[in-house]
Amino acid sequence: MFPIPDVIPGDVTRWIVGFLLAMIVAFAGFRTRSLSASGAITAVATGGLLVGAGGWWSGLLLVAFFVSSSALSRAWPKRITAGTRIRQARGHRRDAVQVLANGAVPVICALAAVSVADPVPWLVAAASAIAGATADTWATEIGRASSSSPRSIVSGRRMAPGTSGAVSGIGTMGSAAGAVMIAVLAAAGAATNVWANVAAPSIFVVVAVAGLAGALLDSVLGATVQGIWRCPACNETSESPRHQCGSAARLVRGIAFVDNDIVNALAIAGAAGAGMLVMSLLR
Repeated sequence: MFPIPDVIPGDVTRWIVGFLLAMIVAFAGFRTRSLSASGAITAVATGGLLVGAGGWWSGLLLVAFFVSSSALSRAWPKRITAGTRIRQARGHRRDAVQVLANGAVPVICALAAVSVADPVPWLVAAASAIAGATADTWATEIGRASSSSPRSIVSGRRMAPGTSGAVSGIGTMGSAAGAVMIAVLAAAGAATNVWANVAAPSIFVVVAVAGLAGALLDSVLGATVQGIWRCPACNETSESPRHQCGSAARLVRGIAFVDNDIVNALAIAGAAGAGMLVMSLLR
C-alpha cells in the first residue's frame, strides 16, 4: 500500500498521529453509538497499529470500512426492524470482540509487513482482509432490505432473513460492491506509487476478488460450522445460547463455540490469505 520506506517502524510521527486519528474516529463512533466503550478502546489500538505499521493508506481503507458499514446499518432502520427481525446476540454497537474479529487480521498483516524484505504481499493481504470485512458487512446490511427470503449458500433452501449462511441476490451484489470499493481505494494507492510500483489493475483485481471470496467463505462457514440455537419458549433461532427472552436455547446446528465473531475472523483471514497468495505469485 505504501512505498517500502513508509512501513519502517522508525517513523515515530506516523505512529503518534495514527493513534491520535484512531482516537478521533473511535470517539466519533462511540458518540454515534456505532461502537461500545470496549469497542472504541479496541478500535484505537487496531487503528493506531494499522496506520503505524501499514501506513496511511491502510488507515484510509479501515476508515472506509467503518464509516460505510456504520452508515449502512442505519440506512433502513424502520424497515429492517419491522420486516426482517434478525435475532442476533448483540446489537449494532460493535464491542471489543467484534472489532477484533474484523480488525485483528489486517493489523497482524501490517505488523508482519514491517519485518520482511518485501512488504507488498503482506500489505495486499491487509487490504484484502479489509475488503473481506467490508464485503461481508455490506452483504448483511444491504441484504436485509431484500423483499424476498434468502437461500442457504449450501443447500439452496429458503431461510429467514439474517440467518447466518443465507444469501440473496441483492446481498451478493452489495458484497461485491463493498469489495470493489476497497479495491478501488487500494488501486488508487497504486496509481500514486503507494504500492512500490505494483500496477493498479493488479491491485484492484486481487483485492476485489479476495474480498468477495472472503465474504462467500463467511457464508459457507455460517451455514455449516457456526452454532445456531433455538429458543424452546419462543421457537425462534438465535446466534446466542441465551435467547433475548432470557430462556436457554438449544443447539440445532453447527459447533457450540463457533460464533459469528469466529466465523468473521476466519473468513477475513481467508481473504487475506487469498490476496497474499495471488500477489506473491504475481511478483
